[in-house]
Amino acid sequence: MAMGKEASEAFSKQMNAGFGPRCPKCGSENIALIIWGDPVYCDGLIQDIDEGRVHIGGCCVTGDNPEWHCNDCEEEF
Repeated sequence: MAMGKEASEAFSKQMNAGFGPRCPKCGSENIALIIWGDPVYCDGLIQDIDEGRVHIGGCCVTGDNPEWHCNDCEEEF
């Protein structure tokens, strides 16, 4: 499910303020939330993907899937 506009803006503010995780591989704060499963591609989700807030992980949900994707080095953690 895509974030609504307010949630998307709040997520970006938290990430930009240093409240988001850092990549364990390269230390970047340019991190996206990974969505697993089969999301509905609405305008909000497409915008979140385009702006680097969300990354599509795939359709197989194992229960051990990583939560975060580094937009700089592609590490998933």
